[in-house]
Amino acid sequence: MEYVADGAGLGEQAQREAVAVLADVQDWSMSESGWERVGEAVESLASAVAHGGEPALRAATIALELLSPARVGKIGDPSKKPPPKRLLARTTYLLDTLDTEKRQVDRATGSARDQKDDRKGK
Repeated sequence: MEYVADGAGLGEQAQREAVAVLADVQDWSMSESGWERVGEAVESLASAVAHGGEPALRAATIALELLSPARVGKIGDPSKKPPPKRLLARTTYLLDTLDTEKRQVDRATGSARDQKDDRKGK
């Protein structure tokens, strides 16, 4: 299911936090059941981006962050796998969506800062 952000009141800081967690997801390793839970949380975040506004985005971001393998995983667990391709595609789509929203906010506020530079560590 594709969501299109309406850009209504997502909040610059909330967008930055969501981008950070979504970028981290792409590097996580976990079991298949863990990826199922992460997939559900990513869909909740997508819904918040599309329809929920800043409070929903913050809540969805926190819920996703709490599923981090650093919080729930076992070190050296042989059942850990990289993210499924579909989930990688979904997180990439959301990163692009949030990046576009961020650049629109920057233009509206006159900020010269670009979210892509933040993700690249520049």
